Amino acid sequence: WKKWQDKLRDEREDAKKKIKELYKAECGEEVNPTESDIERYQLWNEQSRKQIYENECNNISICDIVGADPIYDIEHTIPRSISWDNSRMNKTLCSKRFNREVKKNRIPSELDNHSDILQRIKSWKDKYTKLDTDINKINASTIADKDLKNRMIQKRHLLRFEYDYFKGKYDRFVMEEVPSGFKNSQIVDTGLISRFARKYLSCLFRTQGDNSN
Repeated sequence: WKKWQDKLRDEREDAKKKIKELYKAECGEEVNPTESDIERYQLWNEQSRKQIYENECNNISICDIVGADPIYDIEHTIPRSISWDNSRMNKTLCSKRFNREVKKNRIPSELDNHSDILQRIKSWKDKYTKLDTDINKINASTIADKDLKNRMIQKRHLLRFEYDYFKGKYDRFVMEEVPSGFKNSQIVDTGLISRFARKYLSCLFRTQGDNSN
């Protein structure tokens, strides 16, 4: 879990640097990325810097997603009123017009162009399928060396986190109705994340306190 969180932290730091470089090059201005800008940038890359929902599959510029008044919303795949899910797994970038005038409170499978949308996110399915293959190739039980075995187990766990993320992201686009227990599962997931976060922070601050003695 900690390695996964460290990976996400490093990705956010890298995103912050990339945003500054790209925004200056393409938009001609300096920018100090906010947390929202960083999340938009990450979602932008996940969808290959293209629109997902609208049939005009043109590229999205970084000038359209970063800054004080971006023209793309951070859209919840399964509306929060249905799922309570505010995780990045449940988010994409969508033009304000489409999000507010067309999709509104619907899930993707209820949209007229659902089959077109699925074609645009096929890379997510390809990604988690490959990750599943890579995970199944790792058989730590046959490794005698303890350090190597631990490294392979950690690698498998990291791949599993990534697999769960992209599969969960894709599955939200293919579900034809929201299962009755979906909202409750989000509450459980949030509780688990909070518990891990508390443990991590308690260790962090206890270590800092010990070092100050």
